[in-house]
Amino acid sequence: MKIPRYIGCSAGCSYDLCGFSDASTKGYAAVAYLRVTAKSGSVDVYLLGSKTKLAPMKTSTIPRLELSGAVLLALWLGRIKRALEPQQEISNVFAWSDSTIVLSWLGNTHTSSKTFVSNRIFQIQTTISV
Repeated sequence: MKIPRYIGCSAGCSYDLCGFSDASTKGYAAVAYLRVTAKSGSVDVYLLGSKTKLAPMKTSTIPRLELSGAVLLALWLGRIKRALEPQQEISNVFAWSDSTIVLSWLGNTHTSSKTFVSNRIFQIQTTISV
């Protein structure tokens, strides 16, 4: 069963896809919003959805969980963008994380890191523009 979500769309609007990811020792999550700017300059923001995952049973560090959250966000934003693009052209995609370690990993080439980090950085960088 599908229930369509209303998004205030009209000709001449600008659409920005926005997302945020976060993690804790218990799990990680990603949330996506659509920011619609009308010709008049008024802005509306719509919650599109969220994804969550439990942390693995094997203990992992918070930076690795934050990186997994960033991967979840990248994949989620990519899926949403592909679903919306036939109807609306997405102007920008913004992805945020509060982890400075993840942000610094994303600023480097993925080949300079260990395998776990490298694979996830590569996945994020190929899914969305960093």
